[in-house]
Amino acid sequence: MNLRSLLVFVSILLFACSPTKGISAADESLVTSTLLKSDPPKIGVGEVIDPDILSVQFGIAGLLLADPIVELGGAAQIELAFDVLGEDIREFRYDLTHCDKNWEPSQLNSVDYLVNFSEGDIREFSLAFNTVSKYTHYNLSLPNQFISWKVSGNYLLNIYDDRNGELAMRLRFCVTEQMVNLDVNQTRPGSVQRDKTHQEFDVGLDLSQSRIENPRRTLTLSIIQNGDWRTGIYDVEPRFVRDDILLWDYQNKLTFPAHREWRTLDNRTLRSAGGRIEEIRREDDLFFIYLVPDLVRVDFPFETRIDLNGKFIIENFDNPGGIDDQRNFDLQSEYTTALFALKMRRDESIEPLYLYGGLTNYQMNELNEGKYNSVLNAYMFSTPVKQGFYNYAYVSTGSDGFRPVWEHTEGNTFQTENTYSFLLYYRPYGERYDRLISYSTTQVNRF
Repeated sequence: MNLRSLLVFVSILLFACSPTKGISAADESLVTSTLLKSDPPKIGVGEVIDPDILSVQFGIAGLLLADPIVELGGAAQIELAFDVLGEDIREFRYDLTHCDKNWEPSQLNSVDYLVNFSEGDIREFSLAFNTVSKYTHYNLSLPNQFISWKVSGNYLLNIYDDRNGELAMRLRFCVTEQMVNLDVNQTRPGSVQRDKTHQEFDVGLDLSQSRIENPRRTLTLSIIQNGDWRTGIYDVEPRFVRDDILLWDYQNKLTFPAHREWRTLDNRTLRSAGGRIEEIRREDDLFFIYLVPDLVRVDFPFETRIDLNGKFIIENFDNPGGIDDQRNFDLQSEYTTALFALKMRRDESIEPLYLYGGLTNYQMNELNEGKYNSVLNAYMFSTPVKQGFYNYAYVSTGSDGFRPVWEHTEGNTFQTENTYSFLLYYRPYGERYDRLISYSTTQVNRF
């Protein structure tokens, strides 16, 4: 049993023994389901496979809330930060895979897209200190002296456990060459039924300012909501040309469920309960936090709430150190096992339900799946989290088993603040890979 599964297991036992909280014998499957290791993902799907890897942040160096998209030849670096629970120091190595616009491996060999070496070791790591929790914190910046890239496009960062060579983590990032600029306009959804629940876009490109070969055949557009690759609309061809303007002007195609503002968990202090935390308990070397049960928000009125669009920051108010010293936060923050409850009648038609967001690495698997507690009339979820400020949501999944669905548990409202990324790919005739020639972001309903 890995350490993450042990934390979840103990939290469930404590929950069962609590005089104010209980779990029925029929819900014992919650224990066994959390012990399962997720299956390795398909190629191109960003996933954390090793269950002992937690608190994964992947963005721009110094700006880990920013999406991992950098300009070819630019000064910005992509940074990966993560923890591995346990006392053992583990070694990891990594390599990069260049992909096409659909996140399948491209036709290029590594010598065609990499400079220097084709793989490297993660050499920057430190042990936690002044904490009850035992873990090792790792950092990796790219490009570095060992590996850098020489073409634009989609990339997979593959992290391997050096003990057995197994894939531990696979994450997506992009390298862009800004050849052109897109004109993005939000528009009302073409369907009346989506007018209050969705956000839609029209996109244009001025061809008079660019030299693009046969643009209607060689350009495709992808759009991502809030940096979550599961939400993407991929590989959209232009619809037509009007007065030298290439247009992606569709009805009900570049359309996204707007979701709601994310729920928040603030466990930056473990000295007292407060906010959404109802109780904090310590059992030997383990901390447990119990959140106030959540309610389904489908019929709630819209509420303005500043959030991180699903991401999280690592901070703590309990250990001394400079408030701006992120290294202190990374190495001196405790891990707790958080227990969540979503109060609602059981609805097997929308199961399984998942605890979703950066705190669960945007995964929908057995580790993050809720089980129904008939005593509390609630779906129960449990996951280890480091001290910090987190966003989360409860979601089901669509027929593809990949996209998060908010409509049954959280609801969708057009007033929600969201950030969208627009990625334009170019593949002229005879080329062996898709160049990423434009990247831009648009924020909807900025507060």
